[in-house]
Amino acid sequence: MFPSRPYRRSDRLSDEIKTILSDIFLKDLPTNKIGIVTITKVDVSSDLRTVKIGLSFLSNSIDENDAVSLINISKKPIRYKLGKRIQSKYVPDISFFYDDSLKKVDHIDRKIKDLKK
Repeated sequence: MFPSRPYRRSDRLSDEIKTILSDIFLKDLPTNKIGIVTITKVDVSSDLRTVKIGLSFLSNSIDENDAVSLINISKKPIRYKLGKRIQSKYVPDISFFYDDSLKKVDHIDRKIKDLKK
């Protein structure tokens, strides 16, 4: 019998997609409008056909939802570049959303620091 793998296939694919997209955003995405993009979450469906990608932004000059809209406009070339590098039979359909969890963590951290004072 084969030993069980430590992760599900969707978890391994999620890590791979996060690494590839980070590289694509770093090299190919214009940061002058959007700012610095952080990939906070990559959710791969159980059938490996769809991926939801959570994004957070630093020092952007436009609204976060507008930044996500700009990235969604570039979804086809991003998916094409992902397909060239991914180790999967199918290139999943990708969708981006704004993930405000980093703002929430920062807010809670400030509240805790204020309580300590």
